Parts: sequence; C-alpha cells; structure tokens
Amino acid sequence: MLKLTDEQLLEELQKRFDESKSIISRTGALMIQLELMNKKLVESEKLKSNFLSNIRNEINNPLAVVLGQAANILNIKDANPDVIKNMVKTIYAEAFNLNFQFNNIFHAADIEAGELVLNISKIDLHKFMQNLIVMFEQRLNEKNIMLDVQNATVKSHATMIFHSDADKLSIIISNLLDNAIKFSNSGGTVVFKYFLENTVLHFYIIDNGKGIAKNDQDRIFDRFCQLDSGATKLHKGHGLGLAVTKALLEFLNGAVEVNSLEGAGSEFIVTIPESTNPCFDMADSTSGNELIFTEGEVF
Repeated sequence: MLKLTDEQLLEELQKRFDESKSIISRTGALMIQLELMNKKLVESEKLKSNFLSNIRNEINNPLAVVLGQAANILNIKDANPDVIKNMVKTIYAEAFNLNFQFNNIFHAADIEAGELVLNISKIDLHKFMQNLIVMFEQRLNEKNIMLDVQNATVKSHATMIFHSDADKLSIIISNLLDNAIKFSNSGGTVVFKYFLENTVLHFYIIDNGKGIAKNDQDRIFDRFCQLDSGATKLHKGHGLGLAVTKALLEFLNGAVEVNSLEGAGSEFIVTIPESTNPCFDMADSTSGNELIFTEGEVF
C-alpha cells in the first residue's frame, strides 16, 4: 500500500475536489440547457397546437361558405343576376382564400422536407406583376384600399425580362401583399414599388397599418408566429406566410428587411438576384398562377 505524505494527500484531495467541482459545474450547465430546450419544446408544442386550431378554422369556415353559397345558387328559382353575382363574388373570395392558405401549407411542407426544387423560367415582369395584382382586386375593394403600383425601372416601358422561379416569386410577393392589405387601415393605400437593376429585382411593399414593434420585427418570420392572436385576434391567418416567404427568399439567394414604427405602418424591402442554371429549360412565364402542389407533412 502506497503511503502518502501529508502534502501529497492534500494535493490528491484538492485534485479530487477540483474534479468534483468541475463535474458539478458541467452538470449545472447541462441542466440549464435542458431547461431551455424543454421550454422551447413546450413553446413549440403550444405554437403547433394554436396552428392546428387556426388552420382548422381557416379551412372549415371558407369551405362552409363556398358550399352554402353554391347550394343557394342551385336553389334559386327566379334568377336575379345581381344576387347571383354577389354570391359568386363571395364564393370567389373564399375560394381564393383557401387556395392562398393551401399554397403556403404545401410550400411549408416542401421546405420542411427539404424538397424545394428550382424551376427557372423567363419572366416578363410587367405581365407577371399585372396578373398577380389582378388576383387581389377584390380584397382591395372589400377593404376600400388603393394599391399604388410603381415601376421605377429606367425605361420602364420596355420589356423587363427576369430569370427566376415564377412559382416561388409569386408566393413571396403574394404573401407580402396579402400581409400589407390585411393590416392596412380601411381607406388607406398600399404602395408596391419594384424595379430591375443589374439583374437584381428590388421591390418595396409599404402599408399604413399599426406597425410592428422593434422587438417583434425578427419574430414575425418565425413559423406559426402571430402577433395578432388569441381571443382578440382580428385578422385571418395561420402564421406560415412570412416564414414561407423568408425561406423561399433564402432559397433564391434573396433577402428581406423590415422598417416599421408602431402606429406608422410597415415597409418590407426585398431583393432577389436573377437565377441562372444551364441545366434548366427557360420556358416563358407571365402568370403568378402557375402552381404545382406537392403533398407532404407540415411538421
């Protein structure tokens, strides 16, 4: 048996004490990390639960209106063109809303599964923007909002050709326009300014809504995040639109910035570089409606 001197014994005890102290410290750090992870998991589950509740309403309610109005039209005996026209407008508005929701859900599924595919086409930006804006005319009329479209490109009357993924570009712009219209005050104006500079597409979407607090400007791009939520929720939505927008922008090597002051509206600034890939056939695309949906899991 090895006999230790008092000095050696003290050194050994100090060594073991330091090791124990280090283990306790690492264990404490791990406990803190586990607590943070658990908190995030609880928050994530809560967000998912709210999402499922929201999406149920966002799908069931419009679908019920569509079915109800369609049944009413079928049961009309004395056809009144104005009455039927109003019913058809309602059906169109609700069907448009459903299509919009499904677009974001299916794109979110593709993003989550890592199944995004780049489909480059030759886009005539003039026609593309015009076709896209037409889809929002009824929404604008319903809220009495004017859309001020500005093409700031030099020689803006000339054909503007941009090579990119028309489907994803449509979803990006549609989500930001929908967001601006949704949160703008009735009777206000949404400004949509775009221009092409050195093969980079720039556009600005400015609303006159209540604005976004500085602390919330990064959160709005989080999946399932809704600043307007709970029992006092005033606006439709499921918290996917801006998250999908940011993910698609990153996929296209683009970027988005937010300038906003509470009570003074918001400005979303987007840049998207032209996409080029010799492996793709560049078919013409002028419509924002050429969408192909892929089934997949949301979570």
